[in-house]
Amino acid sequence: TGADVTSGKIVNADDSGTFQLFNITGGANQEVRSGSTVTIGGGRTWTFRIVFDPKIPAPAGGISNLAASQVIADVLNSTFTILQGTTVVGTSALTGRVDTNSRFINPLAPRLDPLVVFIKSGNDEFSVEASGYDSNLNIHQIAYQFYDSGGNRVGSPQIYDVNLQSLGLLKGQAFTFVKKFTAKASGQNSQQVQVFFYDSDGQQAFATSGPIGTGRGRVVNATTVSAASYAPSAVATEGIVSVFSEDFGAKAEGAITTPLPYELSETKVFVTDANMVERAAPLFFVSPTQINYLIPEGTAPGEAKIAIANKGAVVSTGTVKVAEMSPAFFTANADGRGAPAAYAVRVRADHSQVSESVAEFDTVQRKFVPSPINLGPTDEQVILVLFGTGIRYYSSMNNVKATIAGVEAEVHYAGPQGQYIGLDQVNIRVPRSALVSGEVDLVLSVDGMKSNPVRVHIR
Repeated sequence: TGADVTSGKIVNADDSGTFQLFNITGGANQEVRSGSTVTIGGGRTWTFRIVFDPKIPAPAGGISNLAASQVIADVLNSTFTILQGTTVVGTSALTGRVDTNSRFINPLAPRLDPLVVFIKSGNDEFSVEASGYDSNLNIHQIAYQFYDSGGNRVGSPQIYDVNLQSLGLLKGQAFTFVKKFTAKASGQNSQQVQVFFYDSDGQQAFATSGPIGTGRGRVVNATTVSAASYAPSAVATEGIVSVFSEDFGAKAEGAITTPLPYELSETKVFVTDANMVERAAPLFFVSPTQINYLIPEGTAPGEAKIAIANKGAVVSTGTVKVAEMSPAFFTANADGRGAPAAYAVRVRADHSQVSESVAEFDTVQRKFVPSPINLGPTDEQVILVLFGTGIRYYSSMNNVKATIAGVEAEVHYAGPQGQYIGLDQVNIRVPRSALVSGEVDLVLSVDGMKSNPVRVHIR
């Protein structure tokens, strides 16, 4: 709340990323998004926890049209309201206070160690980039001290007066200073620089660059896709995804514990959603060129920014579109095509059941292909059990539909698999009207969004 919201500078005042609400009834720890509906049964006590978690924001690149989580001021006021239908049944005022000391940040991932960039930007020119945060914007000086390769000072500190508020920044908004120096001004032999912030409270902060030319690290674009379909379309909240790039700097390591770790092989993944709320992602697997991770619970739909860090430095960044759901099936060849990662359950007339495979390895093609599924006598049913991700948050089971060879097939279940994090399961009865000879497509539709087609062999 406040003048910046009233004036329209902050257009998204959703502060759920700052005041986070969790349902902790019965040992649960489930995040509840602002504005969402929660079903609370009678006859028991329900317990919720509110966490004040003002994560330092990255520089927004502007001074208007901001989200509440892009501006973390020194004092934040909010209201927690509970409604039953449209009737207010409880309110509580919330006030959070933030330390006003200035600090340096990493502009790509503010949770990481500060980053000062020192590069040669011209024949006779050097550039220094330093990003910071000061909730009350009272930094009044910035100083630069250069050093040679032996760690000796090169000249005296170069001090400049600054006035952040005169630049139109909102209180609590992060910023980046870019200062250019001639070789003569910075010293011909300068190999490193130390930057200082001085605020009017008498406080100071400092950060040091790496050797000249190394401050940025090797940041390359990272591409995130569904780990099931590998399609470049949207991924889903709490979906399993894969990100690919040239070199994440990590050795291969897989998660062996639950809950999933947020760090493997000194590598972390940060997801900043469309509301500018940053969350660390749970990791399944990391390697030099691929990371499998979970889109964190609570990630808002829209374009999200991805930052991959290794040993405290950002090594790759990218963007991905996040949706409430984005159905995708895993496949036997782990390429998003062909035979599904699935099995069939045959239900006989006496209600006994037997499991059957739906894929077999072809030694000639050197890959898995659909194995024939015999529908058998008319008093038997065949249920396909398929595994995917991005399926669970459908609006209604009536909006979960499947077709086999273009014929509608009854969906018995769609939702979490229950054993593995992020994995969804879909149970589909094979209709006898789909009795054709050979391989056919199976497609799932969830709230109008279609999955990758997989191939089954009906006989």
